[in-house]
Amino acid sequence: MSSSSLIGTRMVLPQLNYCISRRLSITTSFHRRYSPLSAFAIRRHSSTSNDTTESSNATTSSASLLRIRQIPVKSLKDDHPAGGFVYEYNNTQQPEEKKITSSSWSIRPDPSPTVNNNNNETEVSTSSASSSSSSFSLEQLKRYIHDSVTVYFLPAQYPKSVAPGYLGFVAFCFSASVAGSAAMVLSTQTLLLAVGIVGSDTSTSVASAGIMAGALNWVMKDFVGQIGGVIFASQMGQTGAFDNDPKRWRMVAAMAMDAATLLEILSPLVATSLVLPVASVANIGKNIGFLTASASRAALHQSLAISGNLGDVTAKAGSQSIMASLIGTSLGIALSSLLQHDTLNFAMGFLALSIIHQGCNYQSLQYVPLAHFNTQRLGIVLEEYISNPSVTILNPTEVSQRERFFPLVGPNQMTKDWLHVGRPLQHACPDPLRLEAVLKMTPKESPYLLFFHENSPTIDVIYFQDATGEDVICGIYHAWLIRSQTVPQNGTDKTRNYGSNHDDILQSTYQQVQKTFPNIALELQKQGWNTSMDVTTIETALSMRINMDR
Repeated sequence: MSSSSLIGTRMVLPQLNYCISRRLSITTSFHRRYSPLSAFAIRRHSSTSNDTTESSNATTSSASLLRIRQIPVKSLKDDHPAGGFVYEYNNTQQPEEKKITSSSWSIRPDPSPTVNNNNNETEVSTSSASSSSSSFSLEQLKRYIHDSVTVYFLPAQYPKSVAPGYLGFVAFCFSASVAGSAAMVLSTQTLLLAVGIVGSDTSTSVASAGIMAGALNWVMKDFVGQIGGVIFASQMGQTGAFDNDPKRWRMVAAMAMDAATLLEILSPLVATSLVLPVASVANIGKNIGFLTASASRAALHQSLAISGNLGDVTAKAGSQSIMASLIGTSLGIALSSLLQHDTLNFAMGFLALSIIHQGCNYQSLQYVPLAHFNTQRLGIVLEEYISNPSVTILNPTEVSQRERFFPLVGPNQMTKDWLHVGRPLQHACPDPLRLEAVLKMTPKESPYLLFFHENSPTIDVIYFQDATGEDVICGIYHAWLIRSQTVPQNGTDKTRNYGSNHDDILQSTYQQVQKTFPNIALELQKQGWNTSMDVTTIETALSMRINMDR
């Protein structure tokens, strides 16, 4: 080797050793769309010998350790992602020849990670499992039960993947299902006795014929009940009632189920010739309850699944229902023995179970925030805003605590005495001259016509054909403004004569709506309300719109 080459080697080697001897720590993570294991934490260590030779024949080797931690995608949303594997890659290189003399992958399971923060750089380290076995403790049992419940009965990534009220909804639904399943055990036992399938002496041919007749009656009542359920579902689907007010229809389903169960329990008390009609009516009620519950439950689950995980939420609801059914069936069997198989005792036991069933169902629905408007939810928001303009508009969770959804109390209870939406024009405005006057006072850009009737608290809102969801909300807001300026707070004045002030109120409120509603619409969106026409259900299936040149 020439002297110039030797001098160059002496100058380069110290710098090369300095660079290689530095300890490099790189932590990165990234997401691969098509890989089930997509997050990586990489840690690389390099070291060299401190001994350097000035001889050109001397060689310098470096050993490198590359450590990669691979994490399952499903755990990325966790605060401390766990699972996966740790890969370690060892190699030895000759710097001058650039040849790898040895390499290997070392793979081991990744234990639970710990996160250490140092100088704004996050380093993921792993703690090895202890070799000594720990004794069983109550804390371990609690942890095991918690993990099992989470895996089998709660959606993945709970609680981040569902709405805040999900746990309360599930807890009360579970209790309601247990009570309902126990009541069904009582009703099934009494119904079997009533139709003659059980309780007969099978030693004679007459008794055997009675059992066959009872079995036929059982099949017939199921057939009639299923047909009745199909007819009911076809009629209700045309009205969109299940999507409009799912909470109310969920309560209707619970009441239909309990009424049908009570009929079955009382069936042994009726004449033999009436058992089949009574059982058929009860089965129709059960099928209506099942179909209504399924339809309304789908809308409720959709509002709870905030991470695009409707399928997972629905599947876990099925698991919860199965477990509740198992517990309820066991409870029902125990109660039937305790009540000594007496029909009147069964009826008393059913009443207690029904109270639990209805109460838990109602409580569970208060935890579900529905982010779209019907007449009641919009009325709650507008009434609060108009009475307290300085207060922030209520969000869906706050409204869910105030709305009422008893089946006997309609969703339009707040407005049924004074507000009509989409009535035929001859009822909303019988006088064509009055229509001309209203058209002159209505701004050209208004998406609706509002008829404010003298000598009556009634207000009619009719929308133009191309009105959007926000336009519908705007029209109802206008009606509430007029209501607040013309009717006392207690609402007792039903026939107030507005006199010459009538047109002035209509014009001034139009101006007020144009000024204030844009900010209201923005605030509604900020609070999480969905104002799309697809989900806003203020108009009914019988409402009508108008199409005219202006």
